[in-house]
Amino acid sequence: MSDLVRTASRYLDDHWVLKWFALPILFMASMLFALSLVLTPTAGESVQLVGLFVGFSLAVVAVGLALDWAVRSATGWELLESNRGGS
Repeated sequence: MSDLVRTASRYLDDHWVLKWFALPILFMASMLFALSLVLTPTAGESVQLVGLFVGFSLAVVAVGLALDWAVRSATGWELLESNRGGS
């Protein structure tokens, strides 16, 4: 089991976009979906609400990553540095 945890940890360290953006969005979307199923009368409204949330969230992430790319291209300085450093 510890090998699985270590492998998953290394994978998330290598793919920081998943770790900091995609997984939290999916977690929040699943919580929002569960809550909306309880509060709204139809499943269609729940799916629409969660779809809007996920779409807006991914658009915000895309803008942030594009901004990081633009700053890195223009200046060579990284806004979002990877967790894996040389030390």
